[in-house]
Amino acid sequence: MILFRTILLIGLFCLVLPEPLLCQRFVGARTVAAEQAIVPLPANTQFGKYTLVKWLGSGDQAIVYKALDEKKKLFAIKVFYTKSQMAKLHPERKKTIASYFAKDGASLAAVAEYETSKRVEHPRIMKIFKKENIILESGEQATFLVMECVFGRNLNQIENATLTASQAFTLATQLIEALRHSFSKGLIHDDLWAENIFVDEQHNLKLIDIGSFDPLPVVRKGEKARGSWHKYQPLIVKELKTIFQLGKFTNKEKRTLFAAIDEAAKHSNNCPLSHETIAKIDANLKQLHNSLVNRKEHAS
Repeated sequence: MILFRTILLIGLFCLVLPEPLLCQRFVGARTVAAEQAIVPLPANTQFGKYTLVKWLGSGDQAIVYKALDEKKKLFAIKVFYTKSQMAKLHPERKKTIASYFAKDGASLAAVAEYETSKRVEHPRIMKIFKKENIILESGEQATFLVMECVFGRNLNQIENATLTASQAFTLATQLIEALRHSFSKGLIHDDLWAENIFVDEQHNLKLIDIGSFDPLPVVRKGEKARGSWHKYQPLIVKELKTIFQLGKFTNKEKRTLFAAIDEAAKHSNNCPLSHETIAKIDANLKQLHNSLVNRKEHAS
């Protein structure tokens, strides 16, 4: 009988409840044969300047740990696979494994994710603090990212009608602020859904999964646009409505809120998702933002 295990790439936020539940955000699953799986390092392993506390999960290109630095500060450490580990996990990519690494052995995926994090830095977007390299016992070099560990829950983990109306309005506007910022930097979040939207203990929003931010194409150079605004906008509208479902509103108030969101979306200007249309995209997001501000003022 062939044994399989599900390998999950876990989002890099640590959730603390009465019993600590670590990193409840899963961005994807891949089922592989047990003999292919990369065995996590045990707890208390010294990993450079960090002490690994617990394995959190693994994905197609990296493995994630909860870790403490020398000052006992909590982080999430995302360790990207070495060439030999990638070859073991992805035998089907044997001929192209080298293309995932720089000449010095550094993971190109780690480099790209770190560079993206610097471009998209914002209070409402997950932070990556450092990119480092380490030589493993195997003699191979591994690249890892040191990421913030936020205490909170994603939208799917919050029960309906448990937030105040003010908290819901704040989260909705913060989501739009995060998106306006990322688009202003020429980046689009390609995996916008409830499990990528976290709420911390102060009821502030964090948009996570830096690896899902991709650059908007430059169409004048012959690149193809990433779809259109009217195809992307429904994802935003859906999560705004999800946020308001979590607030303490009457059914009539929710219907009014949803109608205001739909009305603002209906009057948005459709445009290709490209570098040339950033100003138009921002105008559409600002229109959504203003509709929420107006509803909040009307409700006060």
